[in-house]
Amino acid sequence: MSASTTKRRILVVDDSEICRELVKLLLQSRGFEVITLDSPFGFGAAVAREQPDLVLVDVNMPALHGGKLVEVALQKGILSCPIVFHSDRPARELQSLVLSTGASGFIPKTNDGDELASRVEEYLNGTWQKRDRAPESIRPSTAPPGPRTDVPPRMTRPSEVPPLSGSSSQSLPPLSAASLPLTRPSDAAPLSQRSFDASPLSQRSPDTAPHSQRTVTSSTGWVRGKF
Repeated sequence: MSASTTKRRILVVDDSEICRELVKLLLQSRGFEVITLDSPFGFGAAVAREQPDLVLVDVNMPALHGGKLVEVALQKGILSCPIVFHSDRPARELQSLVLSTGASGFIPKTNDGDELASRVEEYLNGTWQKRDRAPESIRPSTAPPGPRTDVPPRMTRPSEVPPLSGSSSQSLPPLSAASLPLTRPSDAAPLSQRSFDASPLSQRSPDTAPHSQRTVTSSTGWVRGKF
């Protein structure tokens, strides 16, 4: 432990006696002076009396939520030192609390004394940066934006469609009624002039086609149909 961090005073606010004693043991063995508080009540008096260099605040406390304690303390201006959340809540949740309350940051609860002391020194020395400690999922992106995938494809305007090969020098002739081959009903022979086989079925040749396939001769040619 360097001389700059010897006997730096840490105020720990936590309703769990086990957590308070563990933090006190880990930090005192590394040269810090630790004062503990088991409830948010009396926080202002403890700060005025002890004049801590850093405050560690638990988040989930039954008497008062840690986020509310930090928010009130900063609004009233009773602190002249960094105030940090000390909790086992997910990093994303803690970072959200930091942004909403104005706290200096957060330190995850750990049994590793060296890790805890290192993080405490970062806040005491002012070397901690909020953006660098933010979870990867909520850090501001520095990569250039990629192509958008939610934009529909651009429609081609009729004026942008290239002309067909040779269409500038050749044009299709206009359609007319005279150019369409039409069959008029008057071209078909009347029923009285049509020829069909009316003999009984027993006298017909086996090769005789059924009515549905029989053909008759008209003035326009062969016509197949049912008569």
